[in-house]
Amino acid sequence: MRIGTAYRAYSFLFTHRVAEHRMDCKFHELTYNLHLLRPLGIEIDWLPPRLVPPRDALAEARKMLHDKGIAENKAIVLHPGSKGSSLKWGAEHFRRLGELIVRHGIPLLVTAGDDEESLAEYVAGERGIVICGLNLKTLAALYTLAVAVVAPNTGTLHLADAVGTRAFCVYPALRTMSPARWAPANFPGGAIVPQREICAKCSRSCGIYPCPDAVTPQQVFQKMAIFLEQIGG
Repeated sequence: MRIGTAYRAYSFLFTHRVAEHRMDCKFHELTYNLHLLRPLGIEIDWLPPRLVPPRDALAEARKMLHDKGIAENKAIVLHPGSKGSSLKWGAEHFRRLGELIVRHGIPLLVTAGDDEESLAEYVAGERGIVICGLNLKTLAALYTLAVAVVAPNTGTLHLADAVGTRAFCVYPALRTMSPARWAPANFPGGAIVPQREICAKCSRSCGIYPCPDAVTPQQVFQKMAIFLEQIGG
């Protein structure tokens, strides 16, 4: 049995096809994926993910924080890179948000994937701490020990959300990349969108391209303050 969407060039390879156009964005991506269980007789629309990092990864992440003099559940993590997989908030905005975080006495960590170290160093500035080269389990563990994570709409954001950390993201005003489909499943309140009409398509000739940059670091900081006692106090 091979189950998949009915609208791909390779769909003929499936024994069971689910006829839903994801481009319509009627549901969250999580719901679309759960609907692939229907040929098995399983009808479910929502089941938020929950990941628990293994003990060895948690021990490694705890030691990393201890060595850097940072207490658990005190730091905010920024992850500015996306490998070009989404229309994201600009590096300058991440950097200015980091400055606001540090100014309020909150430890700042900046994580990065391969070939993103220079970006992370720029965002971290003089007072942030850059952490690169972690494997997926240790990265998940590090996010578990953070008070919040700010990242583009990529796997990193949803990893942080899945381990139970409050995950914040600035989304474009674009239907296919909107929170309606891609908001953190456990923490939809972390989604931030420019105040403008949602577009069906994106164009570089748009007057506010890239539109995520229409959201200021101050707005993101204020949004975080609603949920984070460390900022609100």
